[in-house]
Amino acid sequence: MKAIITNSYDPNSDTIRKNRKENGGFFRSMSIIDRDKEPWKDKTMPSSIEARFYCPGHVVYCCLWIHGKDEHRHGGARAGGYGYHKSSAALEGAIRECGIDITHDDGRPAHFGGAGDEAMREALCAIADAIGLTNYFLFESHP
Repeated sequence: MKAIITNSYDPNSDTIRKNRKENGGFFRSMSIIDRDKEPWKDKTMPSSIEARFYCPGHVVYCCLWIHGKDEHRHGGARAGGYGYHKSSAALEGAIRECGIDITHDDGRPAHFGGAGDEAMREALCAIADAIGLTNYFLFESHP
């Protein structure tokens, strides 16, 4: 997979506020950690990309933050219903809210919503590559 940063990002979007469920339902996070970043020197967060997932009921909410050297984006989305992998669908929506297109290596759009955990990992690593990270790892809590 490859990630393409587009100009369709709205920095004033309130999808984070709508999809962040601090009062309960947190069940997972996925973070890309930049090994070359000195987090405590400039008091920045150590993760360059962070996706948090909440499920206070039957709907999965995803909030995504991207902090590259020249790119700072955020987005959120939700996925409901039954019979598919809702976390990957919510992540795909949050990535779109950030103005990022995920494609296959040959340029065809990659729709990975509902495709599972490995597709989520590939998409986040593709974003890391697109924002210029070269020395990073993926950290998951509560997978």
